[in-house]
Amino acid sequence: MKLISQHVAAMSASALALLLANTVSAERLPAKVFAQHEQYSAVALSPDGNTLAIATPVDNHTDLMIVDLSGKSEPSRLRSLPKEHVINPFWANDNRLVFGKGKKSDFLEQPSNLGELYSINREMKEQKIMFGYQRDEGNRAGRKKDQGWATVIARRGEDRDKLIVRFQSWDENDKNTYIYRLDPNTVDRKMIEKIPLESASVVVDFDSVPRFAASIDLHYNPILRYRPTAASEWTPVPESLAGWSMDVLRFAKDNNVAWALISDDGEPEALFKVDFAKGTREQVLALGDYSVGTVLTAGFEGEPFAIYSNAPKPSVQYFDNTSEWAKLHGSLMKQFAGNLVWMEQFSRDNSKVLVSVTSDRNPGQYYIFDRSKNSIGKVLDSYDGVDPAKLAPMRIIEFMTDDEIKLSAMLTLPLNSQAPYPMVVMSHGGPFGIADQWGFDADAQFLANRGYAVLQVNYRGSGGRGKSFEKSGYKQWGGKIMDDIAAGVRHTIDNGIADKDRICTYGASFGGYAALMNPIRYPELYKCAIGYVGVYDLAYMATKGDIDDTRRGRYYVEIAVGTDEAKTQSESPAHNADKLKIPVLLVHGKDDQRVPMAHFNAMSEALKKVGRPAQILVKDAEGHGFYKEENRIELYEKMEAFLDQHIGTKSK
Repeated sequence: MKLISQHVAAMSASALALLLANTVSAERLPAKVFAQHEQYSAVALSPDGNTLAIATPVDNHTDLMIVDLSGKSEPSRLRSLPKEHVINPFWANDNRLVFGKGKKSDFLEQPSNLGELYSINREMKEQKIMFGYQRDEGNRAGRKKDQGWATVIARRGEDRDKLIVRFQSWDENDKNTYIYRLDPNTVDRKMIEKIPLESASVVVDFDSVPRFAASIDLHYNPILRYRPTAASEWTPVPESLAGWSMDVLRFAKDNNVAWALISDDGEPEALFKVDFAKGTREQVLALGDYSVGTVLTAGFEGEPFAIYSNAPKPSVQYFDNTSEWAKLHGSLMKQFAGNLVWMEQFSRDNSKVLVSVTSDRNPGQYYIFDRSKNSIGKVLDSYDGVDPAKLAPMRIIEFMTDDEIKLSAMLTLPLNSQAPYPMVVMSHGGPFGIADQWGFDADAQFLANRGYAVLQVNYRGSGGRGKSFEKSGYKQWGGKIMDDIAAGVRHTIDNGIADKDRICTYGASFGGYAALMNPIRYPELYKCAIGYVGVYDLAYMATKGDIDDTRRGRYYVEIAVGTDEAKTQSESPAHNADKLKIPVLLVHGKDDQRVPMAHFNAMSEALKKVGRPAQILVKDAEGHGFYKEENRIELYEKMEAFLDQHIGTKSK
């Protein structure tokens, strides 16, 4: 991780523009530049505004680092054990940090939280376990093991040294969500609420009273509950307020009004102010085709003043352009022209603001803005050795499907090259509720750096456009979703962007499925395919891996994928290998539990049987996506050679 000087003068807009200028350059960057992990996985500003806590990946673990922003003392570090990862550090007060611990799981590329909560002081001493499945005899003799996930949901109320923690049991038969009040100094805790909802998200008011809870039933329909006081019973939220779905973001300081994202009938979520006491609601902002995304708040505990949209390229909208915080954010947007600016955290007195800045060619930087001095200083770069001028711009395109649905796609074009380009079609995973957006994408940048245009289609079923649009992709894995991807490819060909004779497809998870299924459906479009930890036999989703381990997972397969044997076979690449007439590269991790090796084995064997064996890359001790940097580098280099042979310079 690269630490930048803590206090520098405010950067001029012209200087930043020069830094981010799109200097035309085709310099071939090492694969390591794109395969590296971020230099930090989380950053937290202390309430007094003087210190940063940073989760820092190092080799096969993630450490906790404390940085004094005054520069008067050297950074200190809490070193984790091998394969142990500090997750989501959070300042409980000026002197004490709370953080989770996780491990690299077999079904996720990144380390995941196992539900543990620890606390430690800013001198990196007195570490204590607060929740977790491991005993901590030294600090809390006799504390029983916690079989579940603990999450801090609030630090409010008169006693700010107390945290409000949500706890969910690992036991699928436990249908309750538990709320605790926790002292991070002594690690004493008290259960204050037992909410009769499974895996509920819970929102507390400014007095730390749980007031709103949301869950879903087995059919993925929202269950919404509310109560006016701590002594009241939980009751269903009236449909006149909640519509079909309601996501309460926070309560106002009067504890009656709440800010919420609401969809009445599956349309994109709009922002509302809901007065629970009066039983009324007022729409603040709706965005048409796309949902309201991130809500920006005015300081430490202030009210919302702006939103970012969930559009393909997020845009900011202020409620009042003349408000103090809108003007501040607007000035930062001008200063960092061409970037998205996020006010991440605030000091208690709002004098210090932790600001993050990102773009399609900027993987991320953190700054501290000092409002009292009107100055800003960079403190962190997320990637080491990345020059935005050497990266490729990403733009948004729109096109119509054959059945007249307007879709968007990300299009990243290589520098110092001319259309028509050789192109890689890269489909996102999910497939439901996920969407590609304008921003830094290491895969897209690597491919563009090697001379390829990259197309990322937000097919029906993608996120950001409401539940109805998401559901329109259900049971369409091999149907309309494949049609949408092909329509995007044809759009680039018809508009002179892609070279019709040099197109390959690539993706991970569902994207790996699409990478093989689209050439099966549309063989005329593609010259090669790369499947990465892909789903290749839809029937396996109901019998193998971790999805069928839970009732919700089994029902998800039923409603979103389908269980009709004839249909799943007709839409499974492993059962249609005879129709796959192009070279294939298959990549998988042996420990993948989300999409286990059975998928890889079935696809590999099917291709062998039809006389077209795939090139393969399989790694031990990797799960659903490669985590080790050396394996990610090898993947990129393998992809580069494969693409070069079939649609690159060696293919001519």
